[in-house]
Amino acid sequence: MLTWSSMQLGVDTVPVLVGPVSYLLLSKAAKGVEKSFSLLSLLDSILPIYKEVVTELKAAGASWIQFDEPTLVKDLAAHELAAFSSAYAALESALSGLNV
Repeated sequence: MLTWSSMQLGVDTVPVLVGPVSYLLLSKAAKGVEKSFSLLSLLDSILPIYKEVVTELKAAGASWIQFDEPTLVKDLAAHELAAFSSAYAALESALSGLNV
């Protein structure tokens, strides 16, 4: 049985990550957490993890990274839309040199 890596075939593999805002908006709070708790309040807590993953992908040779943000197809409140701008502005320096 032959197996080929993407490098042998001349195909670039693009890592795909669920974007940070959709990750939170699609999450459910743990049991015991009040329903009024805003999961978006955790955005600043998870962005360092996204930066670390992006840095590791760059170090591994990635030139492209794809962020999927499926919640963008929904009607979102102004504060939810603002979270996208905030998140990607915070990730901007980590994303430098990459095609996103």
